[in-house]
Amino acid sequence: MKKLTAKPISGRIAIVLLAALLSAAGCEKGGKTVSLRFKYEPGMELVYDLTQNNNTQLKIGDSLISRGSSRLTMTLTDSVRRMVDDTTAEMLEKSEYVNRRTEYQVAADSTVNDSVSFSREMVLFVNPNGKVVNIEAAANISESLLDYWRHYAEQGFPVFPAGEHAQGYSWTQSTKVILDENPVEASTTYTLKSFAREQGYDCVVISYEGTMIIPVYASSEDSTLLGGANRIEITGVMYFAYKEGITIVNRDRWTVDGFRKRLVAPTTAGGKKDTNRLVEKEFRFLWEGDGNFVLREARPRS
Repeated sequence: MKKLTAKPISGRIAIVLLAALLSAAGCEKGGKTVSLRFKYEPGMELVYDLTQNNNTQLKIGDSLISRGSSRLTMTLTDSVRRMVDDTTAEMLEKSEYVNRRTEYQVAADSTVNDSVSFSREMVLFVNPNGKVVNIEAAANISESLLDYWRHYAEQGFPVFPAGEHAQGYSWTQSTKVILDENPVEASTTYTLKSFAREQGYDCVVISYEGTMIIPVYASSEDSTLLGGANRIEITGVMYFAYKEGITIVNRDRWTVDGFRKRLVAPTTAGGKKDTNRLVEKEFRFLWEGDGNFVLREARPRS
């Protein structure tokens, strides 16, 4: 029987094989890389349209009080006013809302239809990586609502990692939140899923999934509110134009489990409200909805 012997690989063949292996390894790591940075400059103005379709339930204890649906439409305008320190942008954010609601009230066995319009203005200070370092009131916004938005911005706005990254890269943002003097953790994971052309822009597609926990504090504007919190489970996808440094589209789905502690007037045996004696009750609401946030116009820098 003929004996088989291994032959040494020639230097040229070894170099070719090594190059092929390195090339394959490069492909496995994702190939194309991009830097994720917002590129704000004074004079920029970004106009977005938001549509949200929602379903809600309101309960006291185990008793269903009402259930309903709503459609919220909003125009949001972000205007970059100045660069504070060569990196942080001062941005005026104006929002105009219309909320059309249908609600069935169980006790009254009746349905209410209404439409509410409102607006708000805030000043945001934003770093190029997307981190909101502060929010200030501008118009039509209370201090309690401002506190809510500060918590929301800390947990719900992506903070981009430094460097360049390829498809498949992911990162997790975590935040410690104090509820009833106990620390809890909220976190969201972001993943670079793919690249796509959207509305004429070259975009990186970023998917995300996580939990936000937003505390609600007692308010001087509402003396019956004692506090509460919203626990928000969210999934979504964001199209980010990496050359221009702006968000083009954001689509998400929310599920909110919220509670509020309030002082309410109990009902007497005669069916009237005893306004002289307030008692504490916990209200719980469930809310789920789909949002579609789309760039309408990117106005040029001055």
